[in-house]
Amino acid sequence: VEATTNTDDFTVMEIGCGVGNTVLPLLERGEKAIVKGERRRVNVWGLDFASVAIDLLRKDERFIRASENERAHAGVWDITLPPPPEYGIENISDVSILLFCLSAVSPEKMPEAARHVASTLKPGGMLVFRDYGRYDEAQM
Repeated sequence: VEATTNTDDFTVMEIGCGVGNTVLPLLERGEKAIVKGERRRVNVWGLDFASVAIDLLRKDERFIRASENERAHAGVWDITLPPPPEYGIENISDVSILLFCLSAVSPEKMPEAARHVASTLKPGGMLVFRDYGRYDEAQM
């Protein structure tokens, strides 16, 4: 599943996407978006550690329709390891999103996971993340 993105495309990558709770709404918004005053085609990647979650995402009609236009891509990836070369996802993302993903990584593997995630970004790309903080209710 190699990325076939044009350099004029705007690519959003959700890492730790599960079954696509962010990916699918992004695809529903349509093929184009206005980014910095320009109308650009939007490509969306969904990546997750769980192959079952990726299989479910790939079966969703919204994902299927977008993938037929080469706008939607999905794959299995353990972020503690380098991105699979066959995906071609290094330096392609304008925005990479991690929602409640880093807390699933052991502390000793976090620096490497952060480097791998950062490798997906184009120069000037943005990493957006949210996770649990120390002493959040989830940790009590």
